[in-house]
Amino acid sequence: LVHPDDHARITERFAALAAGGEAERVPFRYRRPDGATAWASAHVGPVWSDGQVTELLAMVRDVTTEHLAAEA
Repeated sequence: LVHPDDHARITERFAALAAGGEAERVPFRYRRPDGATAWASAHVGPVWSDGQVTELLAMVRDVTTEHLAAEA
């Protein structure tokens, strides 16, 4: 689940992509099943068919280790 503090920003970015935006990387926090907060990076882009966005395609990667190292 997306962290509550990041939810509105993620929803806004995905809506912009669904409206025809360019592919982009979207960093966000999420909650792991054990309740811990982790960091992810999603590369998200629109899929077009007949001139319309029909879906969003995303590749999501856990970047918690990299994020914590950068903060240190």
